[in-house]
Amino acid sequence: MDRKTVIVMGAANYGNIGAAVVQALHAGKYNVAAVDNQNGSLMQVPPNGVKTYLADCADWDSMMAIFWQVQQEYGDIHGLVNCMGVNVLGSLDGYTMGQFEHTLRNNLLAPFICIKAFVATCGNQFGTKMIVNIGSNAADIPRTKTFAYAASKRGLQALTQCLARELAPRRFSVIQLDLGVVEDTPMDKLVNTCLVEQRGSTIEEWKKMRRALVPANRFASTREVAWVILSLLERGAYLSGSCIRMDGAEQAGTFWAGDRE
Repeated sequence: MDRKTVIVMGAANYGNIGAAVVQALHAGKYNVAAVDNQNGSLMQVPPNGVKTYLADCADWDSMMAIFWQVQQEYGDIHGLVNCMGVNVLGSLDGYTMGQFEHTLRNNLLAPFICIKAFVATCGNQFGTKMIVNIGSNAADIPRTKTFAYAASKRGLQALTQCLARELAPRRFSVIQLDLGVVEDTPMDKLVNTCLVEQRGSTIEEWKKMRRALVPANRFASTREVAWVILSLLERGAYLSGSCIRMDGAEQAGTFWAGDRE
């Protein structure tokens, strides 16, 4: 009960960012509640002492029920980390309304609902409460065939900055971490597979072209992202309103062969 408590959204599977955050927080002696809308590997076999919840992160009633349940069990909740996200690649002509709505529902509506539930549950608690949203450098670097994802992440930047101002008097700090490629996550593997199917090259060729745009010629790991998030939760309160790029100083460029077709 003397540990701080953090809720992590989008933590279904080992190998993704949310699960790495759960593991880092657990190692850092936090109480952790992991939430996702799918029953993945972490949800089935969580670390000892981590509570898991299966629910729709974009459903208001479900999120309120989980936040109240976590508060009842642990008391004050210190932080919220929104790691949920989807990326459906495609050109405008073939993109469906359902795909666009699905992307915005998971990448923008869900973080909004989770933040709103967090504030409704914890608004009267003592001390600074931390919110970290996981964004993408796609919000700042235009690329073809990823417009829905980019639009949702640019919208998340605006949500982060506006709510940071609104919630500051109530002692909530809201920060966004805009990532480049985080290697070998489920999303990274899915995007690579989609690129191969759409462009007919190999995964390693795509990675080589993308790495060439990063001065360090490498991608991030889930573990280093998780430890940055842990640092933000512990010491980042005055960064509220910041959208921090964590992409190795990646530059804009045409990294997909035939990008202008």
